[in-house]
Amino acid sequence: EYLDSGAYRAEQLHDSREKCAAAAEILEQLPGWFENEQARGAYAADCAKQAVFCAQKDGKTAGFLAAKRLSDRAAEIAVMGVAPKLHREGIGRALFWRCAAWCWQNGIGYLQVKTLGESNPDAGYAKTRAFYQKMGFAPLECFDEIWGEENPCQILVRYFFEDGIARQ
Repeated sequence: EYLDSGAYRAEQLHDSREKCAAAAEILEQLPGWFENEQARGAYAADCAKQAVFCAQKDGKTAGFLAAKRLSDRAAEIAVMGVAPKLHREGIGRALFWRCAAWCWQNGIGYLQVKTLGESNPDAGYAKTRAFYQKMGFAPLECFDEIWGEENPCQILVRYFFEDGIARQ
């Protein structure tokens, strides 16, 4: 039910209020990535109906990842965040691998994520793309039509398995 990464425990939350609260707590700390207050609220509210994984240290929320099922074989990381002071401590990896375990348990072979494309020079999003690529995601396609030309939407995909055969 959970994965550990050093001092951080990543586990799935099941209570809707807990899921939304964990997301809201972290998103409020990440205005560089989630600057629009309305969008932050919508991301947090959507967590009520998604699979949410939370990393905690000493009972405090360190990060979260929300995944939504797209079909019987595919899911998407809808939103993810780690407290800024805790970046690069393995929390994102622990959350990703907990989500990956959920994918495997549910027969989900494909996981996608949308992030800001590389034609936008934002340094924070360059680090975000690098993180996902380290986790095995590959760029699939970039769209200007989804978020607008100033905010190109890069879709990254991670393949896990087909016919029950897990791939690392």
